[in-house]
Order: sequence, then C-alpha cells, then structure tokens
Amino acid sequence: MGILTVLFNRQILKCLGTDALSVYGIIINVSTFVQCCAYSIGQAAQPMLSTNFGAGEGDRIRELQRYTLATAAAFALVWTAVCMAIPNGFVRVFMAPTDASLAIAPGIIRRYALSFLLLPLNIYSTYYFQALMKPGISLAVSVARGAVISGIFIFVLPALFGAGAIWFAMPLTELLVAVYVLEQGDYVISINSDSHTVLDFRTYTVDKTIRYTDGRASDDTAAANQFAFAKGDVTYLSRADGFANYVEATAAPATLVLADSYKDTFVNNLNYDPAAFNDPASINNNFTGMGSIGFPSAVMIAATWNTDLATRFGESIGKMADEMGVSGWYAPAMNVHRSVFAADVLLAALVLFLEWKTVKGYKKRKQ
Repeated sequence: MGILTVLFNRQILKCLGTDALSVYGIIINVSTFVQCCAYSIGQAAQPMLSTNFGAGEGDRIRELQRYTLATAAAFALVWTAVCMAIPNGFVRVFMAPTDASLAIAPGIIRRYALSFLLLPLNIYSTYYFQALMKPGISLAVSVARGAVISGIFIFVLPALFGAGAIWFAMPLTELLVAVYVLEQGDYVISINSDSHTVLDFRTYTVDKTIRYTDGRASDDTAAANQFAFAKGDVTYLSRADGFANYVEATAAPATLVLADSYKDTFVNNLNYDPAAFNDPASINNNFTGMGSIGFPSAVMIAATWNTDLATRFGESIGKMADEMGVSGWYAPAMNVHRSVFAADVLLAALVLFLEWKTVKGYKKRKQ
C-alpha cells in the first residue's frame, strides 16, 4: 500500500492539485477501515481453512466459504453504500473542510469507493489461497493489487481519459483481480460415501478460463447436451440453500395424464423394433475394458419358458462376475411393454426372479 500511495500522491498532485490530494488522504483512511474488515475475515478463516484442508474435510471448507464470502459481501455493500450516501460526512470527520474540498469530495469519494465492492473479496482470497497451499496465487493477487495493475492504471487512465479518470484506477484494479481470482480458482473433486460424507478429495487448480462452447481442436464433434429432451416440465429438487425448493419439488402434480408429445417418445407396441434390443447378454466393464462371453438375449431366454435355464443363466452370470471382480450388474432385462419377454406376467416374474436370485446368491454360496 505504501508504493501505491506514493504513486497516487505524485499523480494527483501533478494532475489535480492540492485540494484533490487532501480528499485522497480522506479516502485512503476510509479504505484502511475497509481493508481491516477484510483482514478480519481472512485472519479468522485461515486457521480453520488450513486445518480442514489438511484433514481432507472438503465439505467443511465449502461450508466455511459460504460464511466468509457472505461476510465479505456484507462489508462491501455497507461501506460502498455509506460512501455513496454521505461522502462529505467523511470529509468533516477527517479534516476542517474548505468550500473547494466539499465541492470536489463527493465525486472523488464515490468513484474511488466503487473499489470497495470487490476489495474484501480480493483481500480474503489471499488468505484463502495461503491456507490451501497456493502461495503463488496469493502473492500474485497481492502484488497485482498493491503495485502492478494499480500502478499501470494510475499512469495510463489520466493520459488516455483525462485527470479525473485516476479515481477509477482502484475500482478497475479490484475488478481485474476479482476476475483473476474467480476464474483461476481451485476446484475440489471429492469421492463421497453419500451426499455429505467426503472419503477423499483433491484440489484441481484451473490456471485460466476455458470455454468449450465451440468445441476443442481435438474434438471430432463439439460436445452437446444429449438429454435436453428429457428435462420435462417438472421442478427438480435442488440441494441449493438447504433444499429450499423442497415443497415445490415434492408437491403433487397438477395432472397424472402424460402429454401425447411425451408418449410418442417412449417405446410402445407401434414403434417397438425387437432387432434393436436383442444384443447378447454379457458383462462388460467400461473401466477396464474386460468383457465376458455372451449369452442369448433376454427375449430368447424368455421364449423358452424354461425356468431351469433362467437359473443356469443366473449361475453363469454370477460366476463370471465373481471372476471379473464385478459387483454391479445393470440387469436382467425386462420389457414391460408387453412384447415377447413380458407377454406373460407370471413368466416374466419367474424368469426374472430366478435370474436375479441366482446371481445374487452366487457370492454368498462361495463364502
């Protein structure tokens, strides 16, 4: 801050004179109070952030972030609002004002005070990155705010847009630093046993903003959402704000009748093509690339009306799954649209039950 103050003093005295310099002294005092508020957030949060980071408690870090960012936003809004509302009040507190200083102070203070909207966030970010073992980013933010970006603006803005533009040097500095922090931030990737319990996590740092709206050079086809059609007209339950939309999302539907436009998209007796659903039944591990031998498709097994065969099929699937180390099986198949497999409800129930029971019981018998 010392280097920045010297640069400001020289440029203000050169371009605007002593009255403007006296008002700058006032806004610097106010800025000190705002910075102290930001320091208090960082100093209070840093030990908690570092402790939970070392313990691998990603959920606690995210929860703490909600409180720290909310506090930073509150300080930012309060100080900015006060400076906008009563700028000359600060003049009277810090000096015996002259008519000239009272005339120019509102414009100066209000312009400079725009920086207070992002100042608490940027200062807190330096503590945050230190706590998460990212000292390089913390140093970059501090140097950018205190000398590099701000120093450039102090000289460039008056030269390009006139002397009065110098008061926008700090608002623009805070804006650029905030964009840097938010876009070049850390992302926590975690493995959870449920929605709240983190088993392990890693922090991934994005060095710069990456946009994939037009695809990547290595893509044969640009990525696109393939499930937009399935969104429907329902309200989905969200975890945001502690499931704030729970009542709306779990409310009874206005009607239980499905629109014809949706019905036409489902498989039915009119558009069902058996050839499209008759792949061999096998176990394929998408992660290891390992696959088992294939059995006749589900419709063929059902067409035999043979429950003993279904039992042997389940036994074979269970044995292969055990040998391959597979614990999940998205099967057995069942067509509930009354095609070949489900033409007889009792048959479907017996065949499916025997397949499932035999597969499920294979590992238990092994033990």
